Amino acid sequence: MLDKTILVTGFGPFGVHNINASWAAVQLLDDLHFDGYKLIKHEIPVTYEYIDGNIARLWEEYNPTFVLHVGVSAEASAITLESLARRKFYCKSDANGVFHPTREVCAKDEGPVVHFPQINVEDIVAELDTDTLRFVESTNAGLYLCEYLFYTSLNVDNTRILFTHVPPLNQPYSAEKLAEALTKIIHSALKQLPLDEY
Repeated sequence: MLDKTILVTGFGPFGVHNINASWAAVQLLDDLHFDGYKLIKHEIPVTYEYIDGNIARLWEEYNPTFVLHVGVSAEASAITLESLARRKFYCKSDANGVFHPTREVCAKDEGPVVHFPQINVEDIVAELDTDTLRFVESTNAGLYLCEYLFYTSLNVDNTRILFTHVPPLNQPYSAEKLAEALTKIIHSALKQLPLDEY
């Protein structure tokens, strides 16, 4: 019997983020912490074109039990779990500097104005937040590639997915500490899925 799959993505470099904290943390995730699951780690280029052309394919290829998308935010000082993604008003250039979503709208297919993950973000924050490793909930994922990815993925399946923003490296957390936080999020989220999935 094949292992069930957890898909975790981080973003590649862009702007001042020559080393993207999201991908640095994702790369450090350890398969041994996810007994019975095959861990797939995938780097996402910071382009709208890549997201449009590949996210649905990743879902189809891996049929994941759970998906965690991770991005970096210079405004974050805690591990920030996003509780929604918006479809419209994407007006910033991507890492290529030339491509904007058509009509500033996310997703080639129709979708709701706002998408919500079915996994309860508030419960995860309440479970995990401590004085030494802070977790917070957010309702503003930034209307850039992070939110664009989150919406696109939610448009495929909103029942087994989360998005989290991490701060830049060492502001205040190391890549190792961020990987620890992501591991905790995954385990907490899996507990919310149906028993036959966990």
